[in-house]
Amino acid sequence: MNKRIKELAEQAMVTIPATEGPLSHTYFDNEKFGELIVRECMALCKFMDETDTRYRYDYRRGVLDCADTIKQHFGVEE
Repeated sequence: MNKRIKELAEQAMVTIPATEGPLSHTYFDNEKFGELIVRECMALCKFMDETDTRYRYDYRRGVLDCADTIKQHFGVEE
């Protein structure tokens, strides 16, 4: 598995403190993991736009449109 995916999976672990006693409950939040991946994809599109100035405006607009389409498709808020 890709190192970045492993990092995102770790971020998707949620710990709920116990209401009584020292124990807590940890679980993998699938929804949070999916949202983190979508955000990563959006960030990559935006990073390409900010770092690669070789392209004309129409290409750059396409990169930003791609990030926006990913966001809307998966229903993720910025």
